[in-house]
Amino acid sequence: MLASFVLYSCFTFVVLIPPLIRIPENLKFVELVSYSNGQKYLVQLIQTMSYEVLIGDNTTWLRGRPEAIMKDLTQQLKDLHQNIVTGHGDKEIPPSTSIAILNSLLESHGCHIDDCTPALTGESVYNATYGFTYEAVTSPVNQIGTKNFVDDRLRFMEHTQDDIISALQTVDRLILKEFLPTGNNQALSASIALFSLALAVFLFFYVTIYSRVMHTREMEMEVLVALLHQAAQTGQPQEQLTKLIQTGGAAALMEEE
Repeated sequence: MLASFVLYSCFTFVVLIPPLIRIPENLKFVELVSYSNGQKYLVQLIQTMSYEVLIGDNTTWLRGRPEAIMKDLTQQLKDLHQNIVTGHGDKEIPPSTSIAILNSLLESHGCHIDDCTPALTGESVYNATYGFTYEAVTSPVNQIGTKNFVDDRLRFMEHTQDDIISALQTVDRLILKEFLPTGNNQALSASIALFSLALAVFLFFYVTIYSRVMHTREMEMEVLVALLHQAAQTGQPQEQLTKLIQTGGAAALMEEE
């Protein structure tokens, strides 16, 4: 009975090995997504502070304070992005470059919001007067113009902010809804395979060992019953047989020693 329980416990533990290995990996990538969401917050905060810089309200802010805050937020955004790409920095996380499913997104350039082409959205969405054109959205970062916009620069930032946030949301979706479920399905398949193997091993042990042990015990019980019947017929059981029955065979072993 104890051996069966131990064997069953071992098989159960073997089946749980893939999920136990997968859980820490999932936590790492969930932490990556949670940490990368700070980019959305910083992008929107920079957008808000840009209004304060443009307005220049000295009754609310000390002179130069909005510019200093905006510069600090921009540096935070750069550091956070570098941390996510390399995996090292303020937080040790899996680098985004190590996730194969993100390669197409990281290597390609372009608009990431739904239906952003002029043919689908209409030319009215873009406005070349302040530089928000389809070419500006779909160009690599190092090729985007650096023209200083006068009154329309905030409009340009607002429109490009939508694309930046949409790209970050795409990263979240790819990791949480495609990358992690794929790994979980692999762990599930491994658990099923290990369960099948454990079941086969259990049946093998049952057929080759457990059934033989049970057969041997049955034969011993039949012999013991026959001895009891013989003793009952004589009416005077031998002393050695009595001790054998009372001690379950321990007396016989002690005499042999």
